[in-house]
Amino acid sequence: MSRLSARAKPTQSDGVLLSNGLVQSEISARLECLPFTKRQWHKVMDAFLMHNVICKALWNRKAYSTFLRGKAPGGELIYMFTAVMSHEFDIDHIAVSSTHYTDSKLTLTVFYGCTAGQMDHVQSLLSESPEVRDHPMLVPGLFAELQRDRLEQFVFDLELKLDDIKDGIPLRGPNIPEHERNLKWESSFQIGEFYQGAKKLEEEARTVKREFEEASRRIEHEKRLEMSKSPGDQHNQAGVDEYSTSYDRFLNRFRELRGEVDSIIVRCRLGYEELAYTRELVGALPSFL
Repeated sequence: MSRLSARAKPTQSDGVLLSNGLVQSEISARLECLPFTKRQWHKVMDAFLMHNVICKALWNRKAYSTFLRGKAPGGELIYMFTAVMSHEFDIDHIAVSSTHYTDSKLTLTVFYGCTAGQMDHVQSLLSESPEVRDHPMLVPGLFAELQRDRLEQFVFDLELKLDDIKDGIPLRGPNIPEHERNLKWESSFQIGEFYQGAKKLEEEARTVKREFEEASRRIEHEKRLEMSKSPGDQHNQAGVDEYSTSYDRFLNRFRELRGEVDSIIVRCRLGYEELAYTRELVGALPSFL
């Protein structure tokens, strides 16, 4: 695992405080620990009211997320979001802890394991959508974008690998010597590795899609709670309408993200079809396929 920065450098952007434990290079690594000492983490937890479940979630190796309501010491309603990407792939998994204060409309967030490029993307998303910076679903939405980016990169790399495998397949035909037509062990291993990787990626994409579906249900639930407030609880109708519009915007984006993940699943299955065609070209493959 690449060494993580021991000190988190915070940046602030219109009500959103981000802190990143950056990987020291653009090469992502397995994230198995927090970029803080235990003493430092308790200071962060006390100051930001972060949920301690992140410590256990990192070791679980499976995708995990939780979105909880709570009360700050002064009685202010807060939302605590914690999420970890799965360790199915040994690189490029990220975690996040976030607390949103509803009255002050302040969001405090720590991303773990991000590269500088990923944090730049987060900042870019914030700049492009200033109207939702004070929304409780802001960080779940940002994390979902990073999950989609991760899957997109994985399926792109998988497709490049398939192209390389096809380029190295021995030709068949009456004028090709028999020894040149035989499937080399290296090609056989690459085909098996591709098949297993495509299956694993498809399963990962389906897991992420289920997370997006759960996020959509959560957004709908929070919208219903917001709209069910009595007029005396609402600061003003215009503010309620604005929040309702923001919830709808997040719902629409998560719907789009599910469609994009469906496309990634289809691309994985198209890889299977390419593999089947490859098997016809090269003959019998090892039994593990």
